[in-house]
Amino acid sequence: MSNSMNDPDSNASVLNNINSNGTNTDISTVTSTPLSQQNIGGRKLTSRVWLYAKKSDDGQEAACLLCDYTCSCRSHSTSTIRQHLIIKHNKLDLILKSSSVLAKFKISEGLKNELHQLCYYAIIKDGRPFNDLNKIGITALINKLCPGYKPPHRNQVVRHLKDLNKHHHDLLKEELKTVYRLSITLDFWSNRKNESFLCITGHWMNNSLDSISKIIDFSCFNERHTAIEITKVLREKMIDLGVYDKVFCITCDGAENLV
Repeated sequence: MSNSMNDPDSNASVLNNINSNGTNTDISTVTSTPLSQQNIGGRKLTSRVWLYAKKSDDGQEAACLLCDYTCSCRSHSTSTIRQHLIIKHNKLDLILKSSSVLAKFKISEGLKNELHQLCYYAIIKDGRPFNDLNKIGITALINKLCPGYKPPHRNQVVRHLKDLNKHHHDLLKEELKTVYRLSITLDFWSNRKNESFLCITGHWMNNSLDSISKIIDFSCFNERHTAIEITKVLREKMIDLGVYDKVFCITCDGAENLV
C-alpha cells in the first residue's frame, strides 16, 4: 500500500472529490497541500470554497472539484464558484451570513405561511423567547432542512401575538354575550422577578346546562395590592368583557385585601 493512503491531507483530498452521485473525480487534479498553505500568485487561499474547488495557476479561473464546472475568479473573487457549490452541490456551509445566495432558494408563499404558523405555535406552546428561531444554531438547522426559508423576526412575532390575542379576546366577548349569570374566581401570583399577575376565571352554564370554566383574563398587575386598586381593575375588566352586570359571585382566597 502506498504511503499516500496514510497521508491525512491526501485522504482529505480524495474525500473532497466524491460528488453527490458517489463517483470519484480525477484525483490528479486535487492538491494535497493544506488549504492554508496553497499559494497562488503569492496569496494564501483561506476560504472554505477551496475545499471543493481549485484555482488555476494564473489565478484567473476556478474549477469545481465535484464536477467539470469552471468559472472566472479574477481579483480573488469566490462569489461565482461559491454560488455554484451551494446551489449545485448543496454545500450550505459555504453560505455567508450576509450573502444573497439564499435568494436563489425560493419557497412558495403557502409553504412560507405554513412554516410561520408552526414557528408561532412552537414559541407559544414551548414558551420560547421570541428571537429563539433567529439564533445562529437554529438558523443553520433551518437552512439545512428548508433552504430559502427565514423564520419570522421577533418584531413580527410580537405583532402576530398581539393580533392573535385581540382575535381570541373578541371571540370570548361574543361567547360571553350568551351568558346569563357569571361567577368568577381570582388568583394573584408573582414570578421570580417579583412581578405580579392577576388571573380571572369565569364559570357559567351554557344553554345545554353544561358547566364551563374558562380563563377570561390574565394580565400583569402593576398597582398596589389594596382592596381599592383590585376592585378598580376588576371592574374595568368586567366592563370591557361586557359582563359587569352578569357577575353574581366572586370567589377568592382569604387574603385581607380580597375579603
